[in-house]
Amino acid sequence: MGGRRWRIMADQMKDQLNQLNRMYKEMDDIYRRQAARFDLSDAAFWVLYTLCREEAEISQNELCTMWFFPKQTVNSAINVLVKKEYVTLQQIPGTRNRKAVKLTDNGQKFCEQSIQPLIRAEDDSFIQMDAQERKIFLQLFRKQIDSMKKSLQSV
Repeated sequence: MGGRRWRIMADQMKDQLNQLNRMYKEMDDIYRRQAARFDLSDAAFWVLYTLCREEAEISQNELCTMWFFPKQTVNSAINVLVKKEYVTLQQIPGTRNRKAVKLTDNGQKFCEQSIQPLIRAEDDSFIQMDAQERKIFLQLFRKQIDSMKKSLQSV
């Protein structure tokens, strides 16, 4: 009986993981579609998203770390955004070559059209959960990510 119960649990877990992975992809698709609506690459979208969301000064390196993009991908995205006059690069005082990425006035207006509606939708969807549900959701999501990283270290 133990073998049968284990197979049922394994099948349920497989189904749950498939469901979870489809939800990850569905969420990813929401962001990708929003980026595509405004002719932005994924990386350019996340650069603008961060600049709209964060109040602190953000460097190119910080963007790479935050969003798990290679430096070249972020640099290319920023170059496109500079050409579109949505962002500027400014040397960070006291550093050799670190530059802060900042929205221009044109970039601010563009973000209001393209990024802010998505941010408002995120906020609206997150507020549908109470504070305890949000805390549990984030804790469980972090636990899954950390467990997966740990499992892959031994591979």
